[in-house]
Amino acid sequence: MKAELKKFTKHIFGKERIHVDETRKALLDCQCMIDQFPNDLSIRAQENDLMTKFLDAIRIEEEVAKQKSRNQWLEVGDKNTKYFYNAIKGRRNINRISVLSTVWP
Repeated sequence: MKAELKKFTKHIFGKERIHVDETRKALLDCQCMIDQFPNDLSIRAQENDLMTKFLDAIRIEEEVAKQKSRNQWLEVGDKNTKYFYNAIKGRRNINRISVLSTVWP
């Protein structure tokens, strides 16, 4: 069972960028076919399917990147390290009120 899971994760996870690139290439090829045969409705339907797959692949890639950055923050940010203090310092600078101005009538 463990060997099967390793094989599954090796072939599925970590390939998000490759999947996006392959889907983008297929979509561009389909759009070139539409340029050559503008009246063919089956190619347009195929383009719609590929566009949906492409947008899903991009969304998955972004979600994986978010999860990885969150994991990095949890690993590095929870410790009182230079990275943690720089992140806090940056947040304080954003939230700081530097100038107050009032207009008196």
